[in-house]
Amino acid sequence: GTYAFNGCTALKKANLPKEMTNVPAYMFNNCQYLDTMAIGDKIETVGDYAFYQCYRMKMKSLPSTLRTINQYAFCNCDSLHEFTLPEGLTSVGQYAFAYSNCFHTPIPSTLKTIGTHAFENAFKLDTIRIVGSANVAGQAFVNCNEATTLIIEERATIGNNAFQNCAALDSVVISENVSLGTTVFNGCTNLRYIEFPTTYYTCTGQQLSNITGG
Repeated sequence: GTYAFNGCTALKKANLPKEMTNVPAYMFNNCQYLDTMAIGDKIETVGDYAFYQCYRMKMKSLPSTLRTINQYAFCNCDSLHEFTLPEGLTSVGQYAFAYSNCFHTPIPSTLKTIGTHAFENAFKLDTIRIVGSANVAGQAFVNCNEATTLIIEERATIGNNAFQNCAALDSVVISENVSLGTTVFNGCTNLRYIEFPTTYYTCTGQQLSNITGG
């Protein structure tokens, strides 16, 4: 249950029951020496802080049954190299993967809700694609410094400072009926190309502030 193994610093390996559908909040919070984690193929929800600061934990993928990852669930999990999010995932909470440096694969096409700071310092992809009708909270992708291309599909809503300080970002493609918050690209100093749809007409200086790319 909740807090079941919180702070168990001697724990190195865990295998969750195959019939388990929910990883409770704080279950493995701060298990700093947890190295190997195996979870069943029926997990639907990963709770708040479930694996927070499991610095050594290795886990390449999550089951296709997964729908929700709550706040701080995998924050500061430094060893999640080549981690894959499954199709079917619909929601990722605030700071869920912040400072995990783990993403080399695309965002699922089903992911519609992305919390504030959810992927801060986490993405290692050249391209970030925001799917149609997605709701991306402010600062969701702050400091994702390896992304060079951003594609925002139709009817997506992008919060304030969502891509702040994505220093390598070079080009952005914005589809029809996209809503942009203020200072979305603040500090994207290498941004050289933005493609707007013909119906987009509410761009302001605030949305494009502090962009200095030639």
